[in-house]
Amino acid sequence: MKLAKDSLSIVRNQVGGSDPYVLSHEVKSIRQNVKHIPEEFKSNKDIQIFILNAFPKLKDNLKQRKQAGRWARVIQLHYKFYYSERLTAEEMELPLSTIKSIKTHIRRSLAGQRLDGSGRYWKKRGSNG
Repeated sequence: MKLAKDSLSIVRNQVGGSDPYVLSHEVKSIRQNVKHIPEEFKSNKDIQIFILNAFPKLKDNLKQRKQAGRWARVIQLHYKFYYSERLTAEEMELPLSTIKSIKTHIRRSLAGQRLDGSGRYWKKRGSNG
C-alpha cells in the first residue's frame, strides 16, 4: 500500500470523521525548556572575573578556594554545557539540594545581594505595610 501525503484522510475514509479517535489524536512536539544564560557566563574571561569578585580572598583562604572551584564547576556544567541540575549533581557527586543551593548563591551574587540570606529583601525595617 502506498503512503498518502495526508495520512489523516486515509483514517477518515475508514473511520467516521466525527469519531472521537480521529478528533483526539494529533502530533505533538517535545517540550524543551529554554535555559537563561547570564551575560557574565558567555565567556571564560567573564566567568573568571565573576569568580574573583565573588571570592576576593581566593588565593589566601583554602575554604574560599574550594567553594570557588565548586561554583566554577557548576557554572561550566549547568550554564555552559546545559546539564540539568540532576545531571550536574551526579557528575559532581553531590546531593541535588547542594547544587540548588549553589545556584541560589550564584543568582544572588549576580544580583549584587548578600549571599548569607540576611538583609532586607522584601520590605524595609519599621514599615507597617
